[in-house]
Amino acid sequence: MPKAILIFLILGLTSISYSQKHGLKDMDLNKLKEKDQNPVLLLSLNEKNEFRLPNTEGDYKAHKQKLKSYILVNKTKANISLDKNKHGDNFDKYQKCFFEVGKIYEEIWEEQSKSKYGKSFNKLKIEEKESITKEYPLNFK
Repeated sequence: MPKAILIFLILGLTSISYSQKHGLKDMDLNKLKEKDQNPVLLLSLNEKNEFRLPNTEGDYKAHKQKLKSYILVNKTKANISLDKNKHGDNFDKYQKCFFEVGKIYEEIWEEQSKSKYGKSFNKLKIEEKESITKEYPLNFK
């Protein structure tokens, strides 16, 4: 048997063994592709540590409302991140931005709980909370 074919077979068997050992054989490649197709909305922070959306004019309230609309429209496909090209790996800025985005998600969860269940998010049963947070998961990278 030629060496090239022998090497190919060994590598193929090794990769199959590795994927089965680490649970990769059950991975849904379509879900991975689908996740990669969802664009990430890159936020930046101004000097007051208020996030700004790209191509958006107006005060902070306008940016918050536009981000909220983005989340409501895209639901599970809403991917949000702090623009690392502008802010690097500054954890303090990342944390401030994360908390601001988190407040918007809390508003959405509260509104959804009142419209679906007629009560505050904090008063919902765990299953009810999970249904809302699964529909609008906080995807911040």
